[in-house]
Amino acid sequence: MRYVTNQPRIAVIVAIYQVKRYLARCIDSIIAQSYRNLQIILIDDGSTDGSSGLCEKYARIDDRIEVYHKENGGLVSARKYGLARADAEYIAFVDGDDFVLGNMYESLYKVIKKTGADFVNSGYVLYQNEEDRQNIKASSFEIINNDTKRTKIIDDCFWGEDMEKIIFPSIWSKLFNADFIKECYAYVPDGQDYGEDFL
Repeated sequence: MRYVTNQPRIAVIVAIYQVKRYLARCIDSIIAQSYRNLQIILIDDGSTDGSSGLCEKYARIDDRIEVYHKENGGLVSARKYGLARADAEYIAFVDGDDFVLGNMYESLYKVIKKTGADFVNSGYVLYQNEEDRQNIKASSFEIINNDTKRTKIIDDCFWGEDMEKIIFPSIWSKLFNADFIKECYAYVPDGQDYGEDFL
């Protein structure tokens, strides 16, 4: 199915490694987004659990989905592989064991369009099972100017004690201007396996 729209394109990059158990819910949640003009990039990072076959199945269902298979190189390597193939004005990331609410990208797009920001941040839910959920609020609505508050962003926004003011380091809770994230993410070492989102 192809969607004709005047909306700018958002590329959603999903790095996938050994997450078949969660993958259908993840992909279904992206396909169902109210924001329709998506390029859905599934990067199978050398999975051996059947994730790759599931990706191919979804690609036959929705022609917004592009599937790429590569040797296992880790999360950063997989995300960079997706970034190199993204052809969109905005970019988002989803981990293969996560899922997103139906209006996530529409909501984030409205804010990034209104503000012209390099990226916008959302809250999230830590979801262990139906009974065990913890809502993590997003920072209160604020435009932060990196030119005037460069060190304050690190001190207050990422590590501050006021949860209402924190910008979460997680890369999957954001929508990015494509040029901005491509330039920034190039500096993250491929082998980084801890704290890569913060970097």
